[in-house]
Amino acid sequence: MELCIGGTLSEWVSEQKAMTTKSDEKHDEEWAVIIKGILQGLHYIHNDYELIHRDIKPGNILFKRKGDLDSIKICDFGLASAVGVGFFDQNDDNAGTLIYQAPEQIQSTSYGKKIDIWATGMITYEILTKGGHPVLGIDFYNDLKMSLDDYKNKMMG
Repeated sequence: MELCIGGTLSEWVSEQKAMTTKSDEKHDEEWAVIIKGILQGLHYIHNDYELIHRDIKPGNILFKRKGDLDSIKICDFGLASAVGVGFFDQNDDNAGTLIYQAPEQIQSTSYGKKIDIWATGMITYEILTKGGHPVLGIDFYNDLKMSLDDYKNKMMG
């Protein structure tokens, strides 16, 4: 097991939010490296192990070393599921962190590996906006007043 002492992606996003001097070009280069690392990790677990992570979120993305954006590691496989558990080689139970879930996951309908890619898209949005969410807004961590049902309704729109 590798030791990851570089912190989480959540911490990195918080640091980016606090920085006002970094150029947008530098930020774009950094997020591209991070998202590429997440997608490479997902490709590995999806294709080599036939697993769906089901809880991809910034808190489950680690950096092996501080400041080394190429050292992405995906952690917390506690909700991971083998492909082929449900009908049509998919799952149908609601597992994971709601604000990163794909619509089919929220509705507890059949889903597959694509839900991890959806969550990566949500993370990409969060990185690009330095902490925003497409449904909850820019400062959603500090303003989670929406009810679960309201969120689901807004998400499923």
